[in-house]
Amino acid sequence: MAKSKKKRLGDLLIENNMITQTQLEEALRAQTVFGGKIGTNLVELGYISEASLTNFLSAQLNIPATKPEDFTNIPPEIIQLVPKEFALEHKLVPLQKNGKRLKVAISDPYDARGIDELSFKTNLIIDLSIAPEILIVYALETYYGIIREARYIRLTGVPTEEMRLTDNLVEEIQTGNPNEARPKAHPYPIESLSADLAKTETKEEIFNILLKYFEFYFQKLAIFIVRHGAIQGFVCQGFQISKDHFRNLEIPLARPSAFKDVVEKQTIYVGGLPDSDIHDLIKLTLKIERTNDAYLIPLLLNNQTISVLLCYSHKDIDSNEIPLKDFDLVSKKISYAFQILFLKKKILS
Repeated sequence: MAKSKKKRLGDLLIENNMITQTQLEEALRAQTVFGGKIGTNLVELGYISEASLTNFLSAQLNIPATKPEDFTNIPPEIIQLVPKEFALEHKLVPLQKNGKRLKVAISDPYDARGIDELSFKTNLIIDLSIAPEILIVYALETYYGIIREARYIRLTGVPTEEMRLTDNLVEEIQTGNPNEARPKAHPYPIESLSADLAKTETKEEIFNILLKYFEFYFQKLAIFIVRHGAIQGFVCQGFQISKDHFRNLEIPLARPSAFKDVVEKQTIYVGGLPDSDIHDLIKLTLKIERTNDAYLIPLLLNNQTISVLLCYSHKDIDSNEIPLKDFDLVSKKISYAFQILFLKKKILS
């Protein structure tokens, strides 16, 4: 008899009228760019609450659900039973020990390998308790000192000034030397860029290629991510600003600005940043002079702007020689690469 295929969480939520197909599609797009589990993205988008998601998973899998208070005042001797690296890898947190049994909160109860390995490491019987990924990462920070990513900090209500960069993108991107002499011909032609984009498997590789191309023309580059009705600093090079300070930069899209125009109109912006509260904040933070031209380039996924590239202080090239048509072409190719990642995720799901 053929073994029935396990249904995925998104499909189960749709079948139980907890979300719509359109909401699942949007969550999958967010997952492609920002990572995390599909449930976390649904919560982040406001389509389902943490409590509803946890209770649903508990009922579906017949596994007890955790409560937020289960994560308070966990004794140090219990935390020490699970090494930090193991807890992070498998997204689990030990809650309490009763004789030869260890109660563990886990975000992925299908992680059989991790559960078996933990039982072997501790020589204890593991009793699972299901928890949303959001609560797990909060507990990992509280008890193991593992800093939460920006997405989880926003979800759990920690102030914006404490936000951290999502993923390890800053450490993985190679920035190069902005003062390096520019060769006569572009060392990374669009043909090579296209071939490399076709082979990308992660968003980190895509952003590496983006910066590699544009650093030929500009001394200063900054990538912003569009989220929650605002754009957030993501990674930059060349600007005299610390990584943490840039990550704290957030620009609301509800008020008029060049960034708002680029996100909504999905076209390249060229020019100075006029005096306004929003532009003054950007110029002050990044030390941009009003007389210099800025280039804002949108990056899309499924016809939605997901990121904006700020290019500033072009190198030894006249502004009239800046190839805007090439910039537009590269922007489209980067957007296609994100689309491919999204489609790959859909195929695998």
